[in-house]
Amino acid sequence: MALILMDLMGESTRVARVSGERNLGIHMKAVRRTLSSPWIERTLYVLGSVLLGAWLAVQVDARLYYARHHELLVASRSLPASAVPDSAAPRSVIGLIEIPRLGLSSVVAEGTDAISLFRAVGHLPGTPFPGRPGNVVLAGHRDTYFRPLAAIAEDDTIRITTPYGRYAYQVTGTQIVPPSRTDVLAASPSPMLTLVTCYPFRYVGRAPLRFIVQAAEIPVRSGR
Repeated sequence: MALILMDLMGESTRVARVSGERNLGIHMKAVRRTLSSPWIERTLYVLGSVLLGAWLAVQVDARLYYARHHELLVASRSLPASAVPDSAAPRSVIGLIEIPRLGLSSVVAEGTDAISLFRAVGHLPGTPFPGRPGNVVLAGHRDTYFRPLAAIAEDDTIRITTPYGRYAYQVTGTQIVPPSRTDVLAASPSPMLTLVTCYPFRYVGRAPLRFIVQAAEIPVRSGR
């Protein structure tokens, strides 16, 4: 009797497995038929084209924005230094940031809203401008302008050019912190620069941490 029950159970299991495989096969065929229907194909094609077009538009806009303001800021290097303002209009261009060793070069705009960060590195409102005492805070996306920060090292030189003067900073260290660590943005009695981006650099989705670069202001070398 036990052998008969085991045979029956084995047969039932086999039949259930075959039935499950058959049902799965039928389901997959139905899915393939649905996905291969002309209207689904057209919808996916149109959606893909729209998304690609939007991405290209953003890239072209960012490149034109950089080209338009880069030459003006580079030309301002030959102008005498003038008084540094206390504030700037939202999204207005305030400078150019360069890290020569990393090949990083980006326009800096006032504000850290979505539009500003699509086009440029953003200056955090409420923090001083380069040339004033305190902690200058700049933010950028880890997958665009601040991607090279993954390779930054202590003693690297960071240059900032504004219509009011040229400034240089030397990297003193980096940190990886949670978003709640706002103390890294705190005011400083001496002139310094803090760069902020999301971390990890290659994380898919909303990155959970922040990568912080801190640098102290140093004299600008003649002719640079």
